[in-house]
Order: sequence, then structure tokens, then C-alpha cells
Amino acid sequence: MTLRPSWSQAVDGFAGYLRAANRSPETIRLRTYWVGRFASECWESDCGRDAQSCGDPFQVRLDDLLRFMANESWSAETRKSARSSLVAFYRWAVDTDRITERADPTRRLPKVTPARALPRPAPDNVLRDALWQATDRDRLILMLAGYGGLRRAEIAQVHTVDFNWSTGLLLVHGKGGHDRAVPIHPDLTYAVRAEIARRQIGQHGSGYRFDSQIRPDGYLFPGKHGHVTPDTIGRVLDRLLAGKWTGHTLRHRFASAAYAADRDLRAVQELLGHSKPETTARYVQTPPDAMRAAVLAVGLDAA
Repeated sequence: MTLRPSWSQAVDGFAGYLRAANRSPETIRLRTYWVGRFASECWESDCGRDAQSCGDPFQVRLDDLLRFMANESWSAETRKSARSSLVAFYRWAVDTDRITERADPTRRLPKVTPARALPRPAPDNVLRDALWQATDRDRLILMLAGYGGLRRAEIAQVHTVDFNWSTGLLLVHGKGGHDRAVPIHPDLTYAVRAEIARRQIGQHGSGYRFDSQIRPDGYLFPGKHGHVTPDTIGRVLDRLLAGKWTGHTLRHRFASAAYAADRDLRAVQELLGHSKPETTARYVQTPPDAMRAAVLAVGLDAA
């Protein structure tokens, strides 16, 4: 999207602030996307009437934000993401003395009440069918999502040196610069080591592009400049998975299967890289036998 100079300069300054705070490239991309989208839509909606407030990022009114946030097609999660980005942008403006605390238009922006969403783990047969038709590259992507629980941005930046074969752990570069170690599933171990072995003799698996970037000591999914983007990973998963299932539902599947193994929510939280157990709970589908056992336990013992 093309922004007016005043907005473009502000967004660039905001992006620099986020980089200085060591925010991840994905976080910076998301935050600046929402600010840019607001600037664009606000200007278009007010153009020809009273475009002055939207023409200057530091003259925006609460009504402008409310009109933008009231998009009826958005889910609660989308609305929450947009709000967080706008709040962060105007917090930057306050911190850098571009506006006063009182002039912050997000100060009275209503909080988003999230809808209670049920876990949506992708069924085993969906993952099995996707693995069956996948290329070597895409199979690795599916396994990292379904067998490792990685987010698409985490999959994009997996490097061959992140695999510690002596400990059986994968170093995952998570959101906000928070790394974690995830045990490597045996099937994933076999697939990754086979790909590295091919690269060591100057070959590579099916489905790869950018041949000159493919190295045994490089990114598992190289792109034209470094590794592929999270959006590329998302498109691959959307193409491979049938119907309504997405890469995120593979993460739900991983969480639900991991929880069913030992009923240890704390362990699943660590595996997913969540800061709060409440977030993890939204990913985990409670095993039916656990619910049946809970119901049977409330009965009176006639004996």
C-alpha cells in the first residue's frame, strides 16, 4: 500500500523503534502492516469530507480508530491484532514526544473481548494425506508443523545447525526472540538427515527452488535472500491441507496429541513456546476418555 509522506515517515520511525527493542521481523511486519492499513483506510473513508485528521498520524481522533475497528468481517483475533498494533504505534509516539499522553487516541480505545474458541486439531487423516502427496521440501514443512508444533515463522527460519543430533533437540527461534528446545520426532529426524545427506553430495530433495542457496550448513528452506518468508510457509500448508485445515490447526493437533500422552499442560506450554498456560489450554482438545472418567467420578458409590 502507498502511504502519504507523513504516515510513511512515522511508520519508518516506528519500525526502527521496534527493531531497537529487538522485536522479531514478523512482529515488525505485522505491527507496521496494521498501522499502514489504518492510515490507508482512514484516508479513503474521510477523503472529501474531513481528511485532516487522517492525513496526519498525530492528529488522528478516537472516532477514526473506532470506525476502523468496527469492521464487521473481522474475527476477534483479527480485531485484537489490529488494536495491539495501533496501541503500540501511539505508545511509541508518546514515548518519543511526538504527542502527549493525553493526546493518545488509543487511550480510550475499547479492549477486545476474545470469543471463546474451541481447539481445532487437524485430523490424522488430513496430515497423512498431505504427507503422502508432498514433495521432500513440503514434507519437512508439514512435519515441523505437525510433529514439532512450530509456527509458520519458526518453520521459515529453521537452520540445519539448529538440529542437535547428540541431544535429539531442535532449537526453535520463537516469537519475540524467545528460543526454545523441542525434542525431534524420529520421523522428522530421518527426513532432515536424509535431506542434509543429499546436500552433502551436491544434491537436494524435490520441491526446492533457489539451487544456489541450498547448502548442508544453511537454511532448511532457503529463499532468494536468506530463508523463505512465513507467508511462503503458510501458502504451502494451505495448498497441501484439505478443506478448512491450516498450518495452525496442525499446531492444535500437536498440542492435543502431546497433552493426551501425559496430561501435562505445563510440558505442552513449553513445547509450544507460550508464555501463559491459558493460551495453551485454548490449543488442547481434552481427550474424550478424560471427560468420561471425570463424569463417572462424580457418581455416588452405592456400596
